[in-house]
Amino acid sequence: MDYRDYVRPKFVELMQALGLECQFHRALGSKLFYRDKQGAEVTVTDFLGGYGAALYGHNDPQFVDQLCSLLRADVPFNAQMSVRGAAGQLGRELSEAFNRELNNNERYISTFSNSGAESVEIAVKHAEYRRQKNLQKQFDERDFALANLVASDKAYVELDIDDLDLPAGLLPQNLSCVTVRQVAEAVRQHNLAQLHVEPVFLAVRGSFHGKLVNTVQLTYGKQYRKPFARFGLNVEFIDPQQPQQLQELPARHIRHWLSLEWSGETLQVRREAFSAITAVLLEPIQGEGGINEFAGEFYLGLRRLCNEQQCPLIIDEVQSGFGRTGTLLGASHFNLQGDYYCLSKALGGGLMKIAATVIRASHYENDFSYIHSSTFAEDDASCHIALSALRRLFENDSAMLK
Repeated sequence: MDYRDYVRPKFVELMQALGLECQFHRALGSKLFYRDKQGAEVTVTDFLGGYGAALYGHNDPQFVDQLCSLLRADVPFNAQMSVRGAAGQLGRELSEAFNRELNNNERYISTFSNSGAESVEIAVKHAEYRRQKNLQKQFDERDFALANLVASDKAYVELDIDDLDLPAGLLPQNLSCVTVRQVAEAVRQHNLAQLHVEPVFLAVRGSFHGKLVNTVQLTYGKQYRKPFARFGLNVEFIDPQQPQQLQELPARHIRHWLSLEWSGETLQVRREAFSAITAVLLEPIQGEGGINEFAGEFYLGLRRLCNEQQCPLIIDEVQSGFGRTGTLLGASHFNLQGDYYCLSKALGGGLMKIAATVIRASHYENDFSYIHSSTFAEDDASCHIALSALRRLFENDSAMLK
């Protein structure tokens, strides 16, 4: 069998052990079709539904006709370094749909990609980009103040170390007195280390966010995560059954900037706290290893945590979103609003590979649209099909959602 020998050896062995090594030759609606050993066509009802991708069924006739028309009209697939009209229209209509769903009027900006795992990867990447940009600004402000201190006429004033409230290890232990310049340089090195402190991401026990280098670290299943634990993200998993974790977590991840200023003839050392927590990720309804929902207070606790730590709440709606639970977003059932949202699977109408990382404009870094790109994202055909899939959710007074 070519698929076993040249594509997925171990996977096919498992399918054979389960008696599931079917090779489907046709798919339509909720049905898949294969041929038995005698060549007769056998019909199978598909209850997997592409893990949520086949919300509209297989090869929906409306989407198939539309796709054929688009291809015959020679819509561009590869049109790099250009304005992508269909992607812009899809982004606007997603933003408007979010406004209706969340009862707000904030603009939402979409970064398109090709899979759910990629949409989560983009969310994580953007969160770290925003964190680093903010940290760099804070570092530069303090560094400028230190530079002015070193350039002042007090740079070589000698100070008794015992009179300084310095963190342990900031200066060598054998020193008894130091100059202002030496203290400033030690403080600068401390702040430089804080600038490069490793980001911390929080996810929920039982979560599944993909299997890429970074997203696999956010996926709770050890069989996926453990072999790759030596690279990727620093992730801490929250147990929904132990809500006290939400109060305990911040203290473990507090870091401090140091600054110096004169108070009369005394050099004061000031500490300013910030959090290394970069983002919190959540599936509003988990889909791996069981369909798991949590207590309303847990969702609100995550929202409060993000507000207090000034980090984004990333809601992974790849499986639970896009109408699959009767609302555009699964999080809406819990009155939960995020800062970033990840969509994929059903967004492509069961026909196209497309994903979107949707970010509140107030949280979006415009530079990100320049430094992040993807060869196959934003193609016209995928965006047009996704537009039709989105519109169908709300047709006839949202009949499909109901």
